[in-house]
Amino acid sequence: MRETPDHPQPKPADVQLSYADIMKNIYDPSKHSWSDVARVPWLKDEKPDPTQNQFISYDDQRSNIEKINYVKSKGLGGVIIWELGGGYRPSPEPDGFRDCLLQSVKAAALNPPTTISLQVSTGWNMVGIPDVVSSFVPSVLWGAGAIVAPFRNTPGSPSAYENGDYAYTPTSVSNGMGYWVKFPSSTSTITYNGNSIGSMCAPVAAGWNIIGSISQDLPTSQVQSSPAGIVNSSYFAYNGSYITTTTLTKGGGYWVSVSQNGTLLLKPSSQQGGGSGGGPPITAPSLQSPANASLNQPIPISLSWSQPLGASTYRLQVSTQSAFTTTVYDAAGLTATSQQVGGLAYTTTYYWRANASNGFNTSSWSEVWSFTTQSPPPPPCNCCPQMAPTQITITDALGNHQTLLTQIGATSIQMPPTPPAGVLDVRFQSGDYLQGIPLGQAVTSVPFIVRNAVFPITLSWSIPAASGVTDLVGLPPGTSTDSLRWIPLSGSGSIDQCCIDSTIYNTINYIITQACPPPSKNHQAELGNPGEDPTSLP
Repeated sequence: MRETPDHPQPKPADVQLSYADIMKNIYDPSKHSWSDVARVPWLKDEKPDPTQNQFISYDDQRSNIEKINYVKSKGLGGVIIWELGGGYRPSPEPDGFRDCLLQSVKAAALNPPTTISLQVSTGWNMVGIPDVVSSFVPSVLWGAGAIVAPFRNTPGSPSAYENGDYAYTPTSVSNGMGYWVKFPSSTSTITYNGNSIGSMCAPVAAGWNIIGSISQDLPTSQVQSSPAGIVNSSYFAYNGSYITTTTLTKGGGYWVSVSQNGTLLLKPSSQQGGGSGGGPPITAPSLQSPANASLNQPIPISLSWSQPLGASTYRLQVSTQSAFTTTVYDAAGLTATSQQVGGLAYTTTYYWRANASNGFNTSSWSEVWSFTTQSPPPPPCNCCPQMAPTQITITDALGNHQTLLTQIGATSIQMPPTPPAGVLDVRFQSGDYLQGIPLGQAVTSVPFIVRNAVFPITLSWSIPAASGVTDLVGLPPGTSTDSLRWIPLSGSGSIDQCCIDSTIYNTINYIITQACPPPSKNHQAELGNPGEDPTSLP
């Protein structure tokens, strides 16, 4: 530990800590900063007595890459030697999470060069840095006219942007992180030249984070987390509006939420398993239950396997394909020899496999077994239908648009934090992207908020056909003092220039009714009197 140029007169430390010690006992994303002077990360280790605060500088993936880039740019000779014994994070970290420092050294020094081009739109885009470029200065990477808004997840401020300013541009950026970047109209393509990145460890903080991408497209099903299971959202991209995605495209930036601080490993499954970390080898586990080719298996299902000698953690994959091109379940860092897997389809054949790690090495995959799930149970009587989602789209005068979803019986999906100023932002008042509607609830109010729209705006919809389900939108006919008019919606359609005044239409009222239980005869009483705020409905 040593003082940093960014913070004068820190309390000197009398010990040195390994990277593994720092990551296990001290590291927290909210404590992390980067020194552009020393080109190293540093942490503020706060104590109850402020005079005892310590400032810890250390090497991480970014500083390793910076050092190698410096040597290469200066044409320096000789041999660079890293002593990485203290750089390996201890078991039970899964294989791939333990050697993050070594991965960064290999990417910067040994991986082959690659060129990656990315199409961008005029205005704001979410991007990452998919290879080890020679310069991480934003104006060199993205052009002098680009404006960068880095997102920093800080406690108590779930949507904070660095410096509190969307137009703040940092002096340098890094691999693994994603960024909002605003491009001028003269920029339509950006090109990254540098060594390829085959895998990347991305530290994340509890809540929402923007992560980057590696040098190849990566299915989100192959992203691992440590601790296991901390991802608690869909992955969101931005292409003029927020959309969910199942692929991290090279060069893109992506929102993801996690339940606690941890690390995401961006690494293709083709590179996972069978690694050698210099310790004792380990054999693959044997699958135990259910028996291979079992039929009529319950949902959820419990899968179990043997414990090879020395094994400390396991990885389990479930797929509808025997080649595991895609997966429906992929969990690493499991410490038990059994795991319950839910979310499977009825009357479907699944394939599963497991591997084991002893903290030094990861075994090859076990043999592949299969099972077929049970037939669906008969539907209960007199129930509401499980509908396909309703799509509601707001389009402003410039053509910017955002689609929201509602679905009866579904679990709500939260939307990422608000985008930079000037970007159209439409979301349900609850903050959701998909608003789940409880089964059998006769009247549900789901108003949504419109920000940064250029008026007038157009409301369009696509509602699946289902008996007894009605959507209604409440629109004032002219001014803020006029009464709401409730318009029933069905099928697909649109209302052009439905809202012309931003002072009136910051909130659009939307109501969904179900026929089971049947709505009362006095339907107007349930909706409220003309001009009444529907958000107050029960």
